[in-house]
Amino acid sequence: MPVNTLPESRSPTEEMMAHYSAILANFKDRMSLTQAEELYDMTHGELKAAIDNGKCRFYKCGTRYKVSHQFIGEYIEKWCTHQNEPLPC
Repeated sequence: MPVNTLPESRSPTEEMMAHYSAILANFKDRMSLTQAEELYDMTHGELKAAIDNGKCRFYKCGTRYKVSHQFIGEYIEKWCTHQNEPLPC
């Protein structure tokens, strides 16, 4: 009797459902710049300026920008916290 040596994979339907679930979860996490600035207590226009200067990643939604909590966390960690300069050798 032949033995199947190929690993069993998920059906294409299951793979599509997992893909679309990830997209919807990511979509739910997105927020407008105004909402993000209010939530993180930033000044008005700070995120728009950061996006224009290439400091913050964003999602393009038509003519507007949206950001996620992850993108804001990266921006705050890299650009809004004091970074110690390494001491010269």
